[in-house]
Amino acid sequence: MIIAALASLVLMADAAPPAAQPVAPAADKPKLICKKVTPIGSRMPTKVCQTPEQIAQERADAKQLTQDMQKTNPEPVR
Repeated sequence: MIIAALASLVLMADAAPPAAQPVAPAADKPKLICKKVTPIGSRMPTKVCQTPEQIAQERADAKQLTQDMQKTNPEPVR
């Protein structure tokens, strides 16, 4: 079993590499927005970098989650 796994690794290493993807110019890199975020329970902030699309998706997900939670429990607990 181990020999078969090692043989397959050797064969895969000898295989031709896949066709190279064209490298995008530096101007096509997505713009990153970085900010320092302090996780709950920690005093050490961490640097988080996201594209504007990722930030918008994260906000939309949070909004959807809030709406779903309010639908399942519409009355506040007293």
